[in-house]
Amino acid sequence: MELSERNLRQLESEDFNEVYEWFDESSKHYPAHSHTYGVSIIVSEGEIEIITGGKTVLLKSGERIDVPADQEHSATAGKEGCKYIVGEGEG
Repeated sequence: MELSERNLRQLESEDFNEVYEWFDESSKHYPAHSHTYGVSIIVSEGEIEIITGGKTVLLKSGERIDVPADQEHSATAGKEGCKYIVGEGEG
């Protein structure tokens, strides 16, 4: 089973309201924002830098971050882009 599929199944097993795969092109940037729900991200390919809670985290293949509801965060995909699985909602 490939990593994307394992990551997808992992988040689905945690009962998130929505689980999907996403791909960002090289250096795609998301400015600081927040959600009214928690978000979990597991990287399948590439890397992405997340800034949240006053910390900068560089996630690589197989790594995960959980961002609580209403916590401001920003993100920038690596130079090769980034494919990841997202879980949104209850989880």
